[in-house]
Amino acid sequence: MARQPESATKSTELMVIARYRGTRVNRLLGILTPVALALVWEPVLLAQSAATYAGGPTGAFQAYLPADAVSAKDLIGSPPGAGSARQAYDRAVFQATRAAANTSLWALAINDGGKGVLRSFSCSAGVVLDGRVPALTKLLTRLRTDLINLTRMPADQTPYPAPSGAAQRAVCIEPKAGAPLHSEYPSLQAAWGWTIAMLLAEGLPEHANDLYRRGRAYGDSAVICGTAWASAVTDGRAAAGALLARLRANAEFAADYAAAKDELIAVSRAGTDKPQDCATEASAVAAMQF
Repeated sequence: MARQPESATKSTELMVIARYRGTRVNRLLGILTPVALALVWEPVLLAQSAATYAGGPTGAFQAYLPADAVSAKDLIGSPPGAGSARQAYDRAVFQATRAAANTSLWALAINDGGKGVLRSFSCSAGVVLDGRVPALTKLLTRLRTDLINLTRMPADQTPYPAPSGAAQRAVCIEPKAGAPLHSEYPSLQAAWGWTIAMLLAEGLPEHANDLYRRGRAYGDSAVICGTAWASAVTDGRAAAGALLARLRANAEFAADYAAAKDELIAVSRAGTDKPQDCATEASAVAAMQF
């Protein structure tokens, strides 16, 4: 197939931007005490890569479901094809969001890509969570492995080029030298953030709207940072919803979530350790649209 002229590609991207302008992207642990588990492992959760689990994790990192219980490819299909409207949309959004560099959105995106995830949701939950919810941390530690299994690229799937390889433009996290320039599809960060928002909102319904907004923004941060395509983020949220529905029928998950929810409610009712600087975060979350 002949390669489109650059002018034609840019024309397509401009048309896509115009169409979507102003809209949101559909949008040994047994020897540690529970508190130590929360303090030690919660910040680590976000840093784990799919490769870490290739050998089949056990214990605290053991998934609730078999690795092939839910297939993202079956749920959402393959990444956008070359020359498709969805690929043009992804590239258009990537180019447009480079303007966020060195803004409050950029700072939020960097934090979402690096710090403990429960800290990211403390403002929207109305209470400091990190280090205070060992039962929830235990649940999320196992659940993250389910999400990694869900979003792991099948062997027969053609890698989707990473945004950072699409153009020499600003990104929050520069790819490591020699690292493959392909993107997770769907986005693990989006699936992770949306799953946490759904779980927290059920336990704290009075904060549900704020939690869902934060969960959406947590995934969108990967787009702002240039580490995921917009379509991968949208599909990550869809896949997360399907996985959680499947998990509801798992007895171990149900028991762990019941304990985590009781703990979450108790921490919220205690009303201590209110998160700080929430106005700055709320402003950035509200502005997270493209």
